[in-house]
Amino acid sequence: MSLKWEKLKGQIDKMKAYNAFAKLEECVGIDSEGAASTQLKKLFGKHFKHGVKCAEPFYDLAIAFLEDSGSGENIFTSRSDQTDLIEDLVKLLHEDRPGLPPLTISQITQYLDLEERSLSEVCRSSFGMSILELIKSIRLEQVKKSYSNPHVPEGLRRFTMKKNALYYGFQDWNAFERLYFKTFCESPEQTIDKVSKTNVLISDLLRLRK
Repeated sequence: MSLKWEKLKGQIDKMKAYNAFAKLEECVGIDSEGAASTQLKKLFGKHFKHGVKCAEPFYDLAIAFLEDSGSGENIFTSRSDQTDLIEDLVKLLHEDRPGLPPLTISQITQYLDLEERSLSEVCRSSFGMSILELIKSIRLEQVKKSYSNPHVPEGLRRFTMKKNALYYGFQDWNAFERLYFKTFCESPEQTIDKVSKTNVLISDLLRLRK
């Protein structure tokens, strides 16, 4: 292993840029708007048709790119780090956990291997809201999804209405009702009624076809 590669790998380990490292290994490349990465792309494009005859410039620019990125705290590349982090975060928050309570912020930061402050900064820059607001928004959608499930009988959906809200972290039913109406312009009962009426109409149509 050359000294230049050791230095490059050291920067990757220091920044925990394992996703970027995987992209390098798979020859996918790193998508970024940084000056060093732009030069790296131009250099690669120049050698692409004829094959890389000298690897030194690539190592130099790759190290420069990583050093530039490492100079500021909690800076992500435009695609390989920040976008992947957002995708992982949204996927994690939407993940169904049968029989288990929703993830806490502490658990989320642990899963993503990120500090809470960094996670909040990413949420604000990407969604215009705090991590708490994002979690609340997604959990509201999950509660509405449970109210709108056409495969669950209407009576059962009504019976478990408060329990579903509690399951997704909404402890105060009155506060939840206000937030739900503010978000969806309808009450939980109206959501259930709307789905139930739709189901009746579909069953009527099927009956008429017979």
